[in-house]
Amino acid sequence: MLVDLTLDQCTAPERGVLLSPGVFYGLPKGFTNGGRQSYPVNDGCVVVYEAHPEEKTFFSTPDWTDRVRRQPFVDATLARIGAVAG
Repeated sequence: MLVDLTLDQCTAPERGVLLSPGVFYGLPKGFTNGGRQSYPVNDGCVVVYEAHPEEKTFFSTPDWTDRVRRQPFVDATLARIGAVAG
């Protein structure tokens, strides 16, 4: 499962690209070791994800290191996944 809570940043209504946060299923085995996967979304849009396992800079960001700051987002994400999966 891949959860992208930032996908709406790519919305471009003037080009017919309307995106919202999404949950995607069907990641191939080994994706996290450096794979690439695409998913069709809405009408005519495709999002492509690439794994970059060597990239570790996110470990030092406040959103990652400050539990109080990230917990509301974690809780909301888990609730949404539960709603989608259930």
